[in-house]
Amino acid sequence: MKVSTVIALTLGMSLLGSVAGAQNAKIDPLTRPRAVAAAGNDFGFRLLGELGAAKGNVFYSPASISMALGMVYNGAAGTTRDGMAKTLGIDKMTLNNFNAGNAGIMQMMEKSDPKVTTNIANGIWVQNDFPLLPEFITRNKTAFKAEVTNMDLTTPAAARPINSWIAKNTNDKIKDLLKPTDFTQDTRLILANAVYFKGEWSVPFEKDLTQDADFTLVGGKTKKVPMMSRHDDFSYVENNQFQAIRLPYGGRRIMMTVILPKANVKADAFAKSLTVENWIAWQQLFSKNKGTLRLPKMKLDYEVGLNDTLSKMGMQDAFTAGTADLSGMTGKMDLFITLVRHKATLDVNETDTEATGATVIGISTTSIMIDPIPEFEMTVNRPFFVTINDSQTGAILFMGKINDPQP
Repeated sequence: MKVSTVIALTLGMSLLGSVAGAQNAKIDPLTRPRAVAAAGNDFGFRLLGELGAAKGNVFYSPASISMALGMVYNGAAGTTRDGMAKTLGIDKMTLNNFNAGNAGIMQMMEKSDPKVTTNIANGIWVQNDFPLLPEFITRNKTAFKAEVTNMDLTTPAAARPINSWIAKNTNDKIKDLLKPTDFTQDTRLILANAVYFKGEWSVPFEKDLTQDADFTLVGGKTKKVPMMSRHDDFSYVENNQFQAIRLPYGGRRIMMTVILPKANVKADAFAKSLTVENWIAWQQLFSKNKGTLRLPKMKLDYEVGLNDTLSKMGMQDAFTAGTADLSGMTGKMDLFITLVRHKATLDVNETDTEATGATVIGISTTSIMIDPIPEFEMTVNRPFFVTINDSQTGAILFMGKINDPQP
């Protein structure tokens, strides 16, 4: 699946005609995808608040985690459903709108851009002869284009074909995410999502300008990293807390946003201001400015188990045997989540960026406007934050805090 250039949509309705017009108006095809994307972004920033205290790098795909959990959500009921809705930030959204929004996001990711590739895949593996409600399967096939496979999930060998599916859908960047020990006699379902992104910079960095430079780590020590450099016109914003810059790919619909806290602002303290509300407000502050950007080349991977974190965020019922209500899958309260694991990779160089994310879920039975400045320098030589986001739907595909770029 490939990603197209941004399409600007402007909708208007007069005050006098709004009541009558609203009755007959068709829903903007971007409305529900953008609402789901906004909820996913909110979930992503709250998740960063939980994971961001780590001393090492944190990098993940909120889109991948949200979609994998969204498939489970289609089978949740009662307080389990309420807890998942609160955690995912969709408690004010109907299930139909949530599913339609996800379907819209996946459809829009199929649009073409010759310099950008984005693949999103979903899969469900079901224990042989385990009865699932037809409507649960239908909703996930329709909204998430989920591939459904029946197989024996009670043996360690089950890890191999599912890991092969994940590797295939992440260009072999994520391997062996599931362990043979993840499968027991009680395993009934595995749900997985894979997101793959590769985009050429709209304006590449010149390789001849890349030079080793100091990068200050958490704690004050420095290390040498290959630092790319570009002097150009950028979409940029700066205030007394941070500098931020947008770096578009291909036709400029998908972009990397780099947020660098000022030298006197600790990254962990600044992380508290990384909320979806501030993210939305900051988008209005970017303006065209000429300046010099120095950005590390980096290559990293990150893996995390999310059971405890998601429980803390509000969906503890889903992980509790006897309490979890996933009756929308089987018609019975006989299932609970035993595993949520996520892995992501990032490779940034002078010509392009490659990023991948995969999520597996195991289920068992019992501000203020800033005036533009004429010239700036932004040297990303200390811990910073990064996103890869889609300007059409607003979805953040990847986000993270980079404490130690690995060249």
